[in-house]
Amino acid sequence: MAGDAAEMGAGYGTFTLDIEPELCAQLPMSVAKKDQCRLKTHCQDILDLSEQKWLPLKPESLSFITVFNLLHFSDPIPWLSHLHNLLVEDGKLLIIHWRSDIQTPRGPDMALRPSSESIQAWCKTAGFYTTVVIDISDSCPWHYAVNAYK
Repeated sequence: MAGDAAEMGAGYGTFTLDIEPELCAQLPMSVAKKDQCRLKTHCQDILDLSEQKWLPLKPESLSFITVFNLLHFSDPIPWLSHLHNLLVEDGKLLIIHWRSDIQTPRGPDMALRPSSESIQAWCKTAGFYTTVVIDISDSCPWHYAVNAYK
């Protein structure tokens, strides 16, 4: 897939680095050592949809967005609609979340965890034309994945 990608929210590091303000400041330096000069970090409240907060990301500027273990807040549809607007035509959103059908060693309260069916419905309401649930249980037994396409 050509184009730019973004990860929304790193959480406490299940899949990525834990992006606390101190670590966010250090990340560009540590990545530059690995010659990954295209990385840009933006430490901010990603649930705040005000224009000023999202200035670094323009509409239709991304080909791929990842969201890991984040959709356990109230009313995610406006936020998913915003992500939809950030994607180019044929762009893809990958969502990985804690399973809601089994107990897991960590993660949010079971009552807060959305099902894959809920995430699919939210994505369709947000404008994504199709969604696909991906079985990732062999590598991530406590998670499921949903691909949503613009």
